[in-house]
Amino acid sequence: MVSTFNLAILPRKENGTSRIICSKSTGLSICPGRGGARSWERNQDKTPSKNIVEMLNLNASDPKEQGIANALIQRFDKDHFQRLLLEWVVDANVSFRQPEHCRLRHIFEYLNPSVAVTNAHISHDTVRKRIVDLYTRYKTCVIDNLKSTRAKFTLRMPELKISHSGENIAAQILEILESYEILDKVGYITLDNAGNMDTATEEIAEALGFDPKKRRVRCFGHVLNLVVKALLFGHKADAFEAEINGEPVLDAVQHEIWRKKGPVGKLHNLVNWIHQSDKLTYRLRALQEESFHSRTTPRFERRTLWTLSLITLLVGFRLFI
Repeated sequence: MVSTFNLAILPRKENGTSRIICSKSTGLSICPGRGGARSWERNQDKTPSKNIVEMLNLNASDPKEQGIANALIQRFDKDHFQRLLLEWVVDANVSFRQPEHCRLRHIFEYLNPSVAVTNAHISHDTVRKRIVDLYTRYKTCVIDNLKSTRAKFTLRMPELKISHSGENIAAQILEILESYEILDKVGYITLDNAGNMDTATEEIAEALGFDPKKRRVRCFGHVLNLVVKALLFGHKADAFEAEINGEPVLDAVQHEIWRKKGPVGKLHNLVNWIHQSDKLTYRLRALQEESFHSRTTPRFERRTLWTLSLITLLVGFRLFI
């Protein structure tokens, strides 16, 4: 059966609001202009919310059947339901207001009317308060374990959402160390070789009272990455790539800079240059079709991943670049 709706918007009243009249064959609904769409939605057909007695077709006047309904309500664990809902919010990383969504609440009430009977729904304020309470409770356990442990451990720091200056990095690290009461357990600091990391080390060392040169450990992986990258792509490879990425056409000076790179660097820069232009890519494929009766586009690695560099070399050898 198809229902027909007629909508009419009446002129504004003295208070500045208008009204929407929605007529249906079954009746008439008048919604205020402000939030009218949402009010209109609330007046549409919904799955009726049943209580325990209606759901099981029990006789409320019969003491025995009323006892069955009461027993079912008592078996519903309100705290367990709310705990499961809270775990879903945290695990799925959804908004604290999701448990307030009317459709979700209708689902809960349809599956178990005891949710509505026991008023088990929770608001966003309740979600936030309980998450903070859980965090505080478990944080105390973590602090106790950190105090008693003799093993080495690594703390994962939250993302720094402000400027990554050495002072800001040091301030956040010190705040976390103090929050977990482990300022006296810091052994050595392993950081990369950026200038802001040097500043962060000095700030932390000054706050904790140790010599930054003796307790600073250079990240060997970062050092190795810089060395190999310099061997493959030459000095200041990142600056060079940024320079040519901003220029669609190389002039004579840039071309000379480009040619000074090592063999792997030249191949990398050539592939980078080809990928900047669809015209060059199509031209390369046309030459491949003419010479090899097949076409292969050289792979371009935007980051220094040595397996990708190897693939680029193998493709380059195969194409005689």
